[in-house]
Amino acid sequence: MPLVQKLPPPSVPLTAQVRNNAINQIRGAVGLKALMPLQTPQPILILTPYAPMFGQNFYNIYGGTNQTEPNHSGTSLYLDQSMQFVFNTISGQSYMIDLFVDSYKPIYFSGVYTGPLTPLNGHINIGFKATSSTSGLVMKHDETDRYQLHFYRFELTKVN
Repeated sequence: MPLVQKLPPPSVPLTAQVRNNAINQIRGAVGLKALMPLQTPQPILILTPYAPMFGQNFYNIYGGTNQTEPNHSGTSLYLDQSMQFVFNTISGQSYMIDLFVDSYKPIYFSGVYTGPLTPLNGHINIGFKATSSTSGLVMKHDETDRYQLHFYRFELTKVN
């Protein structure tokens, strides 16, 4: 009987309180007033392995695999593989990206954010101010580590 590797289940979505705190940190960094919990904006874009494209928003996988097995869907990245997210934005507006991933090690990014980030409880939150009508983010697996990185969900939220 062949051994079939299953992906771990996707991360749990951010709680309303954690989501509100993350958005308010971004709003504070750009000089905006904090929002009350009931005012927290919802994502304007969600991309997953089941829905990797919405309108002109999409992601590309460079060397990895997109798996859509029920209850274990995810995109797997190995050594030196990457994903590119391309999404519509409004120049001058602030946004938050919430990436659901299965990794405990730093992941390297370029685009609206450049540098390594380590997931916290399966999430990476990135705040940025758009400079054009189309923005992008590249997520790259470490070139030297043999662990497997799983991506489950990309959420984009306009925070102002």
